[in-house]
Amino acid sequence: MKYFLVIFIIPLISFSQYLFSDNYPVNTYQMFFKKNIFSEPGLNDIVSDHKKIAILPVSVSYNINNREKRKETFSTYDIKEMEIECSQAFFIDFYSKISDSFKEINNTISKSQNKKKITIDEDGYVPQTQRDRFIAINNREKNLISFIKRPKVDLLNSTQTINKLNNNNINIQDIIEHSPEKLCKILNVDAIIYINIDSSKIIRLSSFGIKDEKKSITYQRSFNNTATDIFLIGTSIVDEIKGAKFVEASISIYNNNGMLFWAYKDDISSRYFRNHTDIVEHIFSNNLIDRFPYLVK
Repeated sequence: MKYFLVIFIIPLISFSQYLFSDNYPVNTYQMFFKKNIFSEPGLNDIVSDHKKIAILPVSVSYNINNREKRKETFSTYDIKEMEIECSQAFFIDFYSKISDSFKEINNTISKSQNKKKITIDEDGYVPQTQRDRFIAINNREKNLISFIKRPKVDLLNSTQTINKLNNNNINIQDIIEHSPEKLCKILNVDAIIYINIDSSKIIRLSSFGIKDEKKSITYQRSFNNTATDIFLIGTSIVDEIKGAKFVEASISIYNNNGMLFWAYKDDISSRYFRNHTDIVEHIFSNNLIDRFPYLVK
């Protein structure tokens, strides 16, 4: 009996340490996340004539007063203030991540097109000394072809987006109340990217020069108690494996006629992020750019 317990319990303990190690990369846990990307049939035809798109300010919703195991409660005003700060930080990060990712892709495409081609004789023979290079170039070009075929669009500057919305009396906290048709017309774009973050845990912010961040950090420290957070949603390792989540992230792209034609959804356990930047990095680590319907200039 003792021999059986040793064989059974030790591997289980080892697995739990491996599974919940704070230092282990987030990507390892993808087997526990349900990913879903939707695209409308005929997507290529829908986006073929698009020239300019915009990312809307990120919608952040906190559902933090319904958690039975915490004594702290926050006023509606406090929650709204934290949502605004988090929205600003996410908006900056998402815009930068998309811009930087496509800048790197465009540079790679440019270098690939300007590189000297390997000479192949009429019999299709490649010199042995250049064979590895030839294979590497072919593989890279195959990966780039899908991007080259996509419609090339401009991404409206984040500052211009905010200014245009403000000039038309659009409150960024109520942006979901306005139709895609209206927002596309105001921003003068062919499509808009709507991002929603729904969280039952206050998300720590990386510093982006947000004036009221100190206040937000105070809220975060009073609520996100590391000594008790492990018990907030699941009371056992089984609950965590089943997929208890803290953050639900969704990205939706709407046409200027109001049609939803592309969407991404991701449920993320809070054990795998420390701040909002970790959430953004996790979302993009799932090859999101590879599935994006555009090539941003």
